[in-house]
Amino acid sequence: VALRRVGRFLSLAMPILGGIFAVLAFHSDLERAQDECSNMLALLLFTCAALCDYVDILCHCLMTNALFLHGSSAIFLPRVESASMACAILSTISVILGEMRSPKKEEKEYKQPEIA
Repeated sequence: VALRRVGRFLSLAMPILGGIFAVLAFHSDLERAQDECSNMLALLLFTCAALCDYVDILCHCLMTNALFLHGSSAIFLPRVESASMACAILSTISVILGEMRSPKKEEKEYKQPEIA
């Protein structure tokens, strides 16, 4: 009985933790999109990443709800998990491309201190 409870806790904890991570990524991508007002392509890429993170948050909420109410027998759970993974991958690719297109990339490069 105790082992069953631990298993149920872990099956609920994983999508909850994934959802928390998606919320943090959404917040970060949205802030970065607001910083990229001058570069339209970078703005578009960071906005795409934020939208993917938002859909990922919804998928994690749906997964947690389905696991809580129906356990692993929910018929649509594999499709929601696949959609969540696709959103996470697309968000990651968008952020990488946005970083590559960002003019702030040159500003952040390390400058060697001059020796007097």
